[in-house]
Amino acid sequence: MIEKKEIFKKIEDLESSLSDTMAQLSLIKQSFDQTLTENASIRMENEKLRERLGLLDEDGKKEPNSTLLDLYNEGFHVCHVSYGQRRENEEPCAFCTGVLYQ
Repeated sequence: MIEKKEIFKKIEDLESSLSDTMAQLSLIKQSFDQTLTENASIRMENEKLRERLGLLDEDGKKEPNSTLLDLYNEGFHVCHVSYGQRRENEEPCAFCTGVLYQ
């Protein structure tokens, strides 16, 4: 038959083991909570960055404003230097291109 001291020793060992397991579980829980918080923060940051970038095409260039692009394609300047004036011989204008693709 097992003596009382051995039974109490086994119970204390089990209690100690459970205590260690609970401490490890608590650390894992804290780490998981920090990871979830960081993940939520990064998701919000990504969403805000996407909003700031606007629509980008495959090359990473911003798509031009369609109204200004239509005016430019019809032969008019859309830049602040010569806005509304007709482009001579429909030559490209660096200022207009800068406005369209900024």
